[in-house]
This record gives sequence, structure tokens and C-alpha cells, in this order.
Amino acid sequence: CILGAGGGLEFEKMKPFCFDPSNRAYWGLGVFLGKAFAAGKDIARGVTHFSSSDLARIKGKKSSDIGSILSRKSHDEVIHCDNLVLIGEE
Repeated sequence: CILGAGGGLEFEKMKPFCFDPSNRAYWGLGVFLGKAFAAGKDIARGVTHFSSSDLARIKGKKSSDIGSILSRKSHDEVIHCDNLVLIGEE
């Protein structure tokens, strides 16, 4: 989570990235992450909190609706930033 104990943002935990449209590439802070629109190319890997069947049911829905759709709620996000690894190209 990027929120600290006092409820404020902990910026050192954020991993921002941006899209460079002229080069069709994704960049982290000074780090090349990968080409955009390259079929079959991964830019990240993560551990999900939901099964594929649950994902199909909650896809496109609001986080606040997950509990009623699945009859249970364990998380607000599919992949938490602590469970995500960005993969860069060499």
C-alpha cells in the first residue's frame, strides 16, 4: 500500500511510469520498461488476488461492488503494487 500509518502518501513506495508516444515505449523514472504495442511482450508480472473466473465477473466493475458480486471481498485491487514486478527490456 502507498499510504503510510498517518494516512498520507509514501512517495518512495510509488513506482510511476509514463508512455512515450513518439517512441511507443513505457518509461519508469529514468528506466526503460518496454515497447508499447509489441504483441506478446510483457512489461510486468504480478500475483493476483482473484481467480480467472472471479476476474471475469468483476472486470470493469467498481472496487466497492466486488463484495456483492463475489459474495465476499478480500481486496480492492487485482494486483497490489507490492506483488508487481516491472520487466524492462535490455
